[in-house]
Amino acid sequence: MTATTPGRTDSLVDVVGLSVGHHHELDADATLGSGAATGCTVVLAPHGATGAVDVRGGGPGTRETDLLDPSHSVRKVHAIVLTGGSAYGLAAADGVMRWLEEHGHGIAMGEPDQVVPIVPAAVIFDLPVGDWRTRPTAEFGYRAAESASHAVLSGSVGAGVGARAGALKGGARNGERRRHGRSREGHHGVRADGGQPRRNRVRPGDRTALGCHHRGRSRFRAQAPPSPPRCRRRAN
Repeated sequence: MTATTPGRTDSLVDVVGLSVGHHHELDADATLGSGAATGCTVVLAPHGATGAVDVRGGGPGTRETDLLDPSHSVRKVHAIVLTGGSAYGLAAADGVMRWLEEHGHGIAMGEPDQVVPIVPAAVIFDLPVGDWRTRPTAEFGYRAAESASHAVLSGSVGAGVGARAGALKGGARNGERRRHGRSREGHHGVRADGGQPRRNRVRPGDRTALGCHHRGRSRFRAQAPPSPPRCRRRAN
């Protein structure tokens, strides 16, 4: 296996041209079924970046991921949106598109102000975590894009606010690795998968976090599975 090394902050913002923004609503007294506990995260690449996708699972919620097929004519994306709210949350991408258009970023379509930003998006299912009807909107996406910076935030921010893995609180997390001088990036939200315990998945029974058994590709890499308290610290 080729060795990889982390960047300066071990995050997406180590990659030139990328910034990350979050927006969420989180009530201090939010509980299952009531209160606000959801949000979205935006990875901005306003000048364009090559994207790819691997969609798995029986119920994916996505937008414009087909554009990432290398056989298609669109070669660059201008942002990636990760959001709570299940399929409703895909509306957050509308706000990101509006922000990019206002700033002149997107595929040029004629006049200087005529652009089409490419913003693929994916969701997590967090609707039961707070009030079912509290979910990300286009305004969430716009505010997340407006707040994008090189600050490194993780845990209960953005799309991670409503994330759960069984009984364990999930969260947003990102990392960056370099191989042969080139960056390899990843950013994900953790959620409950609802399936049977098996390798590389959340195990609600013993509260082992997603990735603890995933050699080489997780935050824990080839380490032994950490204790539940350590998993909770990593997620928050």
